[in-house]
Amino acid sequence: MPQHDGERSRGTPALPENIVSMMEVAGRFEFDPQEATIDAGWVWHHLKRPLLEMARADPEAFLTSLAAAVVPVGGWAVFGAARTLYDVSNIDLALKHPAGREILTASLQFLRDHGVPNNRLTGYEWRFWVDNKGAVEQWLPVRPAPSLDQAPITEFEPGEVRRVAQLTEDFNSNVLYVRCDESGEYAAVVDRKWSEEEPRRARNDWIMSDAIDVLYRKIAEALQVPPYWVDPELEAYFPYPRPDL
Repeated sequence: MPQHDGERSRGTPALPENIVSMMEVAGRFEFDPQEATIDAGWVWHHLKRPLLEMARADPEAFLTSLAAAVVPVGGWAVFGAARTLYDVSNIDLALKHPAGREILTASLQFLRDHGVPNNRLTGYEWRFWVDNKGAVEQWLPVRPAPSLDQAPITEFEPGEVRRVAQLTEDFNSNVLYVRCDESGEYAAVVDRKWSEEEPRRARNDWIMSDAIDVLYRKIAEALQVPPYWVDPELEAYFPYPRPDL
């Protein structure tokens, strides 16, 4: 990988020659840390800390060189670079600098192209999107909400509690239930681990509605995309399909 000598002042440290592969690994970790075989400490020490010297010595040269390296490659590399900006550089400068903006723009387009919902964005990514395109473009096309006739839901018995979703494959994952109260009101209930130290489970009411299809739509809108497991009757109400990453 070229060191982009023409884009940095003499004496300024260069990017590592394997910067693209570093950012690809960082990007995959940032998107799904739970599935990674590495941890955050390893990512910082091996993938991000080596960039600090250049990022601090010449912030603009760092942004320019990083963009030149990752934007043509795109994909996980540009996404990893966008997330790395926050950790090693001045994010306010990055959001204003042409090279930083180029990285953010390419990273967000990568996420949109693969159907990643906006609840997966960081605060600075969302701010950048809203300030630049959010006023004129939807983040993703929204599927219209079905009617109860289009997506029927099996009738609940009074007092019934029905499992409708599990957020991840982890055995400690949050699980969602829907309860039909004797009064006819419906409640979405979150079953979760009590705490990191305490493995016992707790259940808390989350969303209430007197119409089951309204409740299903509210659950789906809050989650945005179907989680690890979802009841097919609930899946029909999600505004977005699963990302294809």
